[in-house]
Amino acid sequence: MKQINFKLLVGVLIVSLAVFFLGNHLVNNYRLNRNLTDQLMEIDGIENVEINQSNSQYRLEILLNQEVEDLQLTFNQLKDEVDDTFEEREYEIELKADSTEVLEQTSKVVDLALYEAITTGEFVKLAERIENYREEYGLEEAIIQVDSEHIYLTLIEDEAVLYKVVEREAKND
Repeated sequence: MKQINFKLLVGVLIVSLAVFFLGNHLVNNYRLNRNLTDQLMEIDGIENVEINQSNSQYRLEILLNQEVEDLQLTFNQLKDEVDDTFEEREYEIELKADSTEVLEQTSKVVDLALYEAITTGEFVKLAERIENYREEYGLEEAIIQVDSEHIYLTLIEDEAVLYKVVEREAKND
């Protein structure tokens, strides 16, 4: 009777298990990303979803179309779906849209007012400033929405739009 080569047997077993677990991990990740992408694409205003993973953090790049009527509603639907799917996993959402240089520049100017409002809580003053920026830069619309967690900004110029969601931080008293 031939003798069994235990070193070879253990090596084959280790390689087989590694391939099995790696394959299982890749299939589960693909299924998770595919299901989430399909769910997000059902939300009005979402045109494309790209999910990337770096280490243990996910990055979602969400392309919104110009048909988003309520950024706050759309973002919260998006966030709820992601929270339900990723549970305890860390993730970051980046909103993209068909923007222009004027909208990008306006957004940079508006940032100061946004962060000042987060610090002071003076959101009525923020709305007035946003309206002034709209007139100054010749934008069609400048919409600001606020809830307890975020500030939502929509800037519209001709056929271009810029969406921005800024997380509110708790005031330190």
